[in-house]
Amino acid sequence: MTNMERIIQSLARTGERPLAMGILNITPDSFHDGGCYSDTASAVKQALTLAEEGADIIDVGAASSRPGYTPLSAAEESSRLMPVLEALKDEFLPPLSIDTDKAEVAAAALDHGVNIINDTSGDIESGCFELAAARKAPLIVMHREAGEHERDVVAEVERFFNDALKKAAAVGLPPHLLVFDPGLGFNKDLAENAALIEAIPRFKQLGQPILIGYSHKRYTASLAGETPGNAPVGNAILARRVCALGADIIRVHEVQAFWESIGHG
Repeated sequence: MTNMERIIQSLARTGERPLAMGILNITPDSFHDGGCYSDTASAVKQALTLAEEGADIIDVGAASSRPGYTPLSAAEESSRLMPVLEALKDEFLPPLSIDTDKAEVAAAALDHGVNIINDTSGDIESGCFELAAARKAPLIVMHREAGEHERDVVAEVERFFNDALKKAAAVGLPPHLLVFDPGLGFNKDLAENAALIEAIPRFKQLGQPILIGYSHKRYTASLAGETPGNAPVGNAILARRVCALGADIIRVHEVQAFWESIGHG
């Protein structure tokens, strides 16, 4: 079995433990750990830490998507990213994903050893579907845009996922390479985030793995009176809840704390 086949098998796994996706932000301005791993040596060290703690996937991002972030050009994002990816090639690590909203950056990352595209654009026409189909790479698609408040956010996200399934079929991307992320915290208020979490079983009926990223977000912090960006108690609460509801991949900053929260290992 090839490495890619193992990745696909893991992403498609149901009825077993969830997968832990460890976050590696190499940005100076991310909301939780901005600046901590923005040089190559510290980024490699953190990647090794995530692997030692049991990460199944390491999600590398070079551009912040926090509230009020400053967008980067593809060239700026790539200039941060490529030295780190080159250094990570020499390490024994789990599969890498690229957290980006640009197909151009995702393509370059695939050329530098990344295995999975984590498309955070929320745009089905971003070019990442075509790229994933051409490269036979797993693709995570995240809902991002939102309509007016007092909408049915669960129905909106479900429509987005159904549109993603149609797009995948149109470009020849097999369903087993597609993962759905409802995009907690992206243009959603606290009640909408709560509704999306409780809708995990509904989303799973679409037949695709569901990824949930709650780590240290504003909604997560609200659960225990914590501060956005530093919400370990809220993280633990949601780790247990989303796993109980059947989430397949959990995107977290601290992998060991996640496993401890759900009593695994």
